[in-house]
Amino acid sequence: MWIVQGQTEAHIIEAIQTTWPEADSRPLIAAALDEITKAGDLDKKLIRGWAFEASRELYRQMIAVGDFASALRAVKQIADMAG
Repeated sequence: MWIVQGQTEAHIIEAIQTTWPEADSRPLIAAALDEITKAGDLDKKLIRGWAFEASRELYRQMIAVGDFASALRAVKQIADMAG
């Protein structure tokens, strides 16, 4: 989470030392970076499907709260994904 939040390496090391005082921070950071790298290897079709489902859910929530401008943006995004 700290890496995704954009924390500096020094802040991440400090957070690791606070959370897990006995742990060596370097292997933990390396493992986290490895997982982030693996996350980038997803199939494009899978990502497109996830984005479609997320947009559809956001559309549903925006309609429920009456935010029609955001709902319209979600519809446009879904239409753009359809090509």
